[in-house]
Amino acid sequence: MLELDHLPVGEDIVRARDRAQNKSVVLVIDKYVPRPDQDSGSRTVFHCMKILCEKGMDVKFLPANLWWDPKYTPLLQQIGIEVFYGPDRNNDFEEWLRENGGLLDYVLLNRPQVSVDYLDLLRKYSRAKLMYYGHDIHHLRIRAEMKIKGADTALKMAERTLKKMEERVWSAVDMIYYPSVSETGYVQEWLAAHSGNNAVRVRTIPLFAFESFQEDCVSGLKDRKGLLFVAGFGHAPNIDAAVWFVREVFALIVVGRSDIHLDLVGSNPAPEVKALASHNVTVSGYVTDEELACRYQRSRIAIVPLRFGAGMKGKVIEAMRFGVPVVTTSTGVQGLEKFGDAIAVADDPQAFADHVLRLLSDDALWIRQAEAAVKMVKSRFSIDEMRRVLEIDFDSRK
Repeated sequence: MLELDHLPVGEDIVRARDRAQNKSVVLVIDKYVPRPDQDSGSRTVFHCMKILCEKGMDVKFLPANLWWDPKYTPLLQQIGIEVFYGPDRNNDFEEWLRENGGLLDYVLLNRPQVSVDYLDLLRKYSRAKLMYYGHDIHHLRIRAEMKIKGADTALKMAERTLKKMEERVWSAVDMIYYPSVSETGYVQEWLAAHSGNNAVRVRTIPLFAFESFQEDCVSGLKDRKGLLFVAGFGHAPNIDAAVWFVREVFALIVVGRSDIHLDLVGSNPAPEVKALASHNVTVSGYVTDEELACRYQRSRIAIVPLRFGAGMKGKVIEAMRFGVPVVTTSTGVQGLEKFGDAIAVADDPQAFADHVLRLLSDDALWIRQAEAAVKMVKSRFSIDEMRRVLEIDFDSRK
């Protein structure tokens, strides 16, 4: 029986070393080792890899920056993922691919600016099925930013460059994933009009794969206070959102509720965000997942005041998972079709402030929205939903 699992001497060393002769091999490529407690994109990639490992696949990860992250690299290794790293690996990857590319069954590429550098090498040295997860449609996000800030030279150049990259990737891969129906529809329309690759498939995948949800939205309501905005505050849309909310909306709320407090929580707060700190505003910076969960449990309302962006917003979904009512903008609900009573939406400062004030004072409204939010997230963003989508395209056995 042992001989059935053995490979010929000197052949398929990588597969033999990993005891993966009967497993499909997946190489995942992204710009850096995912940091699932810091940004939505990282969390999605981590969830995908964890599910593929649990399916019995041999998963390997290549960070484009080739950096060993002392906190997050071991997190991948602990669940059985081999991580490539080291300054000498830049020149070695083509050689590794030349020798081992035939072992790869799937390659999951992430983000256009990363993916374009690997397409030709992967097609040259591998017959793997190339999958692409775009996170959002980057050039549409830049286009939306130009509508708010104006179309300066740098933004115009960024929009053109990213559009070219994304269209190049869409034309070259076998499978494309985005987290919202609107994004997959956009890509399908572009492929039908511009690409000669009729075999490429496009599929919507859940942004997150949560395993637990807030079960009781009522108890502790009387102790909840204040507003919470969670985001990576080095990212242009989030910087703009924080500044706009504090200057244009929060000032209206404070008139009626002078005791109200806003907590801006997230990594890398830019100088413009730090400058917002005041008696009523705290800029907390990065906190752990455990601490963030506690802050959601203490907060009355989550706000997501984005004025531009693209794709589905992880910060909206995360707050809903914790049963915290969300007030956001039309940008914040992009990709969240049929959200009904689960989210309050306003783009005008006064209307936004009015939603917040009602949720601060009306417990019945608060409970209805919180319970609707949890129900919606359970139905769309569970680990079972992400597993169902991945199982359509990834076969764990050779």
